[in-house]
Amino acid sequence: MNDGELLAEIRVALADSPFVGEGHRKVWARLRRKGVRTSRKRVLRLTREAGLLAPTGRVRKRTQRLHQGTISVAVPDTLWATDATEAWSGEGPAAVFCVVDHASGEAWANAALRMDRFAAADLLREVCAERFGSVERAGRLRAGAAL
Repeated sequence: MNDGELLAEIRVALADSPFVGEGHRKVWARLRRKGVRTSRKRVLRLTREAGLLAPTGRVRKRTQRLHQGTISVAVPDTLWATDATEAWSGEGPAAVFCVVDHASGEAWANAALRMDRFAAADLLREVCAERFGSVERAGRLRAGAAL
């Protein structure tokens, strides 16, 4: 199959796709499913030359750092950091969630069986309830409303 015929097949594969743009690997896989055998790099070359590659985001260069490598605040409960990790225990995988207050260095941690947003939110709710009495009260403080 010459380049012109293959390019026509590539255009058909892209037209049949429900997505706005697809990369050369997915186009190559679709062609293979249709029985068109060619190399992935040839598909890349033809899609690039024809301007058919999926659009990609441009990398923007940061002009100024927002901090000098350390984040510190003077007043507690104004800036928290959160993180999560997954580790293996004797019973299987376990998710560990942490919240750290940047001013005091105080930390809270919680472990869960699965790493999901609900387990992470549970820890944040616990910390807000401990520090402010409730999540709603913490939200009002954040918005600047009087207690």
